[in-house]
Amino acid sequence: GAFIGAGGYGQPILTGIRLDDVGLILEGAIPAALLALDALVLLIIAALVKKAEIDISNPTRAAKTIVREVELLGGEMHWQTVDNKLKQVKELIKWLKT
Repeated sequence: GAFIGAGGYGQPILTGIRLDDVGLILEGAIPAALLALDALVLLIIAALVKKAEIDISNPTRAAKTIVREVELLGGEMHWQTVDNKLKQVKELIKWLKT
């Protein structure tokens, strides 16, 4: 269940279930699913960086390398998406070190 008064995406999901309102359920479920997919992309990128020992000090070059790795695995990903994710990862690492 959701925490009472905590808000977030669980609130419309639970209210939608109580009211039998599919639209309200989707109002919470769709953004929650998109966040989960975003987290999955970050995990895939992190795994490829670790596996291929890719230097992320230059996110754009690293992004292009990761895209080549994804293509070798039969997948498809745009390098600018990866570049943005790598910048987020770098900022998070920097923040964790402070």
